Amino acid sequence: MPNDEAELDRLDLTHQKFRIVLDNKLLLCPAQNPKRVLDIGTGTGIWAIEYDGTETPYTGDDHPDAEIIGTDLSPTQPSWVPPNVKFEVDDCEAPWTFTEKFDVVHARYLAAAIVDWPRLMGQAFEFTKPGGWAEFQDYDVQYYSEDGTLGEDCK
Repeated sequence: MPNDEAELDRLDLTHQKFRIVLDNKLLLCPAQNPKRVLDIGTGTGIWAIEYDGTETPYTGDDHPDAEIIGTDLSPTQPSWVPPNVKFEVDDCEAPWTFTEKFDVVHARYLAAAIVDWPRLMGQAFEFTKPGGWAEFQDYDVQYYSEDGTLGEDCK
């Protein structure tokens, strides 16, 4: 994918679409007051900035005791962020070097970006605290129809 203003706008628009589909929720897991949160493939950082552990009113500085880390290959995040949100340039497919585990590991829109899914899942679970949550949100990249009207020639 390109790394330009149009792509960053597309990522933010996709974030808003997810918010609509998920009834304005940022997470579906029942995480309660997490203290350490990792957002893999953070893109523009909008999810990390809006996440606050209770999902309302959607700013990291409303939950100052949660450390929220967003990682991405590109440093495209804004320079001003709440004090408890930070961004790191990192490849989520490389060995993780975090020194502490996370209460929540979050990732989305990565279906076409990851080469080795079993390794990524393994690292996500390795760096999730006992009782914590790893949540991956994405699109189903296979075409199908629930009523069977999509023919095999369309798949």
